[in-house]
Amino acid sequence: MFFYEGGRTMSTILLVDGDYIQRPVLARMLSDEGRQVIEVKNAEEALQTLQEVSVDLVITAISLSPRMNGDPFSAELRAAGHKMPVILMKNYPGDVVDESAYSAVLLKPLVFVRIHMAVERALSQFAEAG
Repeated sequence: MFFYEGGRTMSTILLVDGDYIQRPVLARMLSDEGRQVIEVKNAEEALQTLQEVSVDLVITAISLSPRMNGDPFSAELRAAGHKMPVILMKNYPGDVVDESAYSAVLLKPLVFVRIHMAVERALSQFAEAG
């Protein structure tokens, strides 16, 4: 879903995070870069949203709901046939995840330059692959 507007590549990002303080801040940072951002608060909302719209990238927190965290959510995305890159935000250095399932794994609190670089890298690799 990439297109050009004024010479800038646009993309749609699904941001999945139950943190009602951090989610809108991150969404604003990404929007300020010219990205379209769809915000949802849990895995269930994300899966429903993906049935309705196509996105270029998913950025998700590790803790999504009592039923599902980052790794099972990523596995459900793949099982449903979604091939977009996924960036995981984890809360603690000791959070155990399958890092091979993600384009990047970042530690909260997020530093803008790190999220910017991870988004750019994931989207360019996805564009080259597909």
